[in-house]
Amino acid sequence: MKRTLRDQIIDQIRADIIAGRLRPGEIIRDQDLARRYATSGSPVREAIILLAGEGLVEMPSVRVKRVTPIDKQMSRHFLEVTRVLSRHAISVGLPRLTKDDVASIEKNQKAREAARTPEERELLGRLLWSGMDLLFVRTANPVLQKMRTDVSPWMLRLLMLIPMELEVQHRHLCDLEEALRSQDVARALRVYEDFADEYGRHIEKLPDY
Repeated sequence: MKRTLRDQIIDQIRADIIAGRLRPGEIIRDQDLARRYATSGSPVREAIILLAGEGLVEMPSVRVKRVTPIDKQMSRHFLEVTRVLSRHAISVGLPRLTKDDVASIEKNQKAREAARTPEERELLGRLLWSGMDLLFVRTANPVLQKMRTDVSPWMLRLLMLIPMELEVQHRHLCDLEEALRSQDVARALRVYEDFADEYGRHIEKLPDY
């Protein structure tokens, strides 16, 4: 299916918010974004409304629009929900991974090994998320997958923007890849919980808005 201009603008703005190119709390104006993405105001306005529904943009009626800040309490809530969903996806989806899934994980591993600079933090976050995505798909549970989609924008922002050391991210991602490749449910659960615990500690350092 051909993607519309609005869809493309939504993807671009979402990607820039997730990666921090549009910073948490940054004031955003339709005309500025239209210039930034070389488009008209209409698709930008439509994109902002949709992204507000995803929780990435705040657009109160009496104040200017801004990128939603990453605050401690909301991040705690999103992490709690993500942990519950991910435990189920690992337990149910991991034993169902296909040979093609494993090949995709191995491809991701090669890309990870090439990512060694802070500028490539975005790649590491997306590789981790895509590896887990396979598990959600293999559960064959559309409700679970929809819930995963709903929490994805916020959690991806945390993966991109919380300053976890790159070597720590590499280690967790490598351990998770190995657990997925071997389809070792118990190991994958341990690795995921360790990773989530680490992010939980970083979340506690966030400001309260």
